[in-house]
Amino acid sequence: MADSQNRFEIDANQSNMVEQYNLANRYLQGNGITKDVNKAVEWYKKAAETGYIFAQYKLAECYLKGEVVEKDETKAYEWWKKAALHGHADSQYELANCYLNGVGVEKDVLQAYIWYQRASELGHAAARGKAIAISYSGTLDIFKERKGSNTYLPSNKTEIIPSSGRNKTIIILLLFFIFLGYLFFWREA
Repeated sequence: MADSQNRFEIDANQSNMVEQYNLANRYLQGNGITKDVNKAVEWYKKAAETGYIFAQYKLAECYLKGEVVEKDETKAYEWWKKAALHGHADSQYELANCYLNGVGVEKDVLQAYIWYQRASELGHAAARGKAIAISYSGTLDIFKERKGSNTYLPSNKTEIIPSSGRNKTIIILLLFFIFLGYLFFWREA
């Protein structure tokens, strides 16, 4: 095991970010080498700092969960943002979640919507669903009314109550699809 561990480290030390990321995964999982979460984080950082988006995503995940390193939501946000800016759809989705929930950054529904849209343009289905939900919630109407304002956040909770017309349409569509699903599955049985 020591020989394979040395071989993996030699490959990773040659500044190959993919090998650095793979070595970090091996250390984290104990796959072919002795499990060592501290070395895993060290190698994730090396790969992330060289711009490897998968390592940036994984490092952000580690910081958010706080299982491998000390929990730091701000660092999680920062690493997801770096990967998101380079077009990583999962990072764009997680960055949008940060904005939507105020994780590591001030809550900003408009920024959340923008990042969900970017991720959905890259084929991220969950991001598409959340972007649609935000647009149908009526929340974005507030931003249209406040053009030129320095803040994008609603001043009180009553402003983000969706319009009743949209709610009725959504409910009718959901009931329709539930009904279709019911018919489809009962015919099969």
